[in-house]
Formats: sequence, C-alpha cells, structure tokens
Amino acid sequence: MKQSIPEKAERLFQTISGSRFLKRELLGGDIHFFISTHAAEQQTEMRQAIAALIKRLDNTGIQVLEINLFKLALSVLDSEIGLPALFEFEEQESAAEFREALHSAMDMKQVLLPAIERHVQSATPQVYFLTGIGEVYPFIRSHSILNNLHHLVERAPLVAFFPGTYSGEQLKLFGLLADDNYYRAFNLDTFTE
Repeated sequence: MKQSIPEKAERLFQTISGSRFLKRELLGGDIHFFISTHAAEQQTEMRQAIAALIKRLDNTGIQVLEINLFKLALSVLDSEIGLPALFEFEEQESAAEFREALHSAMDMKQVLLPAIERHVQSATPQVYFLTGIGEVYPFIRSHSILNNLHHLVERAPLVAFFPGTYSGEQLKLFGLLADDNYYRAFNLDTFTE
C-alpha cells in the first residue's frame, strides 16, 4: 500500500529522530546510507514535506544538512561559467553540444565532489539529506553521487530522497529509468530495526 506524503514524513521523523539512527547503531559496521522514495508526481509535495521535516528535526535539536544537487549544480555553473553565459550558449548550440558542455562542467571528481565537500565541511550535522536528484538527471547521475559520497559524509547518516523506486539493489528514476549499479544503501521506506 502506497503511503501518503504526510504519513511518510511522520514515519521519517520517527525513524530519523530515534537515538539508534542518530548514533548509527542500526546497521552495525555498514555505511549509513538510506534511500527514501516517492513517486515523481509527488515531487512538489515531497519537497515541501522535506522542508517541514528539516524544521521539525531542527526544533527537536537535530541538525540536518541538506545537499540539494540542483541548487549546488546551479551554484557551480554560475561560479564556473556564469548563468547568463550558459543560457546564451544553450540558445546558440545544439542540444547535444549543450549536454556535453554541462557534463564537462559538472565533472564528478574535479568539480562536483569538491563543491559537495566544501558544503559538508561548513557544518556539523547529525543527518545529511540528499535532495534534487530528479532535477539534475541526466547531467548528474544518482549512482555516481552515492558511490562517491561515502568518504565525505561519514560523520552522520545520509538520507537520499529519490523520485522513483528502489528495490534494495536497483534504483529506477521516476519509476522508469533503470540503473544497473548496486548501491550500498538501505531502503528507509521498508527499513525496520
């Protein structure tokens, strides 16, 4: 049975605010990466629920650092290229050339991970939230981010909010686009202590 967004948000709050979750005792020695899924058509409602969840956790003394990939990508593109120049380039070039330029500008190892690292080092959260995954597809792929974040966010559990489905082994963005990569992440929607 599909959970409503308010039900999901309440369950997330109860799980994330639990001391065993925060102390990273739930998984023994395994990495504390979790994925919470939602349907693509629930994206706007989920975005609002995440903002409310961050406030609610903050009100109980739990610090959350949101890593919004869309906002981070815009910030990187603005500082590297300048958004007006990028928009002008998009108008003048073909879609394929524009995609290639974005892929180059968003190089995982040289650009994106250092930007995430700077963002992460500026705070000492108890939980990381990874958002904006659907908005940056196909320029930033969720498997690339998840497979490269381990060393950057090892101080606290990470919850990735994913618009699609997760079987525990395979992510399907928007419930349609399958990814064959394996993730060492746990499905928070079905996770039980």
